[in-house]
Parts: sequence; structure tokens; C-alpha cells
Amino acid sequence: MAGGHYPLGPGDIVVTSIREINMADITIAVARDCGFTSVEELFRTAQHGTGHHIYLIRFTYRAV
Repeated sequence: MAGGHYPLGPGDIVVTSIREINMADITIAVARDCGFTSVEELFRTAQHGTGHHIYLIRFTYRAV
């Protein structure tokens, strides 16, 4: 849920946005913004299930 806080170590993850996207929305720019060097690397790491629903989740880490 956007706005949700999830504990992680000495801080927490704050979800800033969640949106459903299409496979065509996953560009090299999106992959690099997510910390991957290529779209293929992103898929190897992040692809789960059938792939019928794809969500782009943005979050930040907040140290306490």
C-alpha cells in the first residue's frame, strides 16, 4: 500500500507509489532507475508468477 511503512533493520521502508504497468513500460531507463544494468537482468531478478500483472513499486529507506 502506498504510504505504508515496513520495518527493515534499524529503519523502515516507506512505499511512495504503486502502479500497474505493461511489459512495454519496462524500458532500459526503468531498469537502470531500479538499480539494474539491463531489462534482462531486471526480469531475471524481479519476475515472479505468471506476469499477467506487473507493478512498479517505488520506495525509500528511512533510517531511525
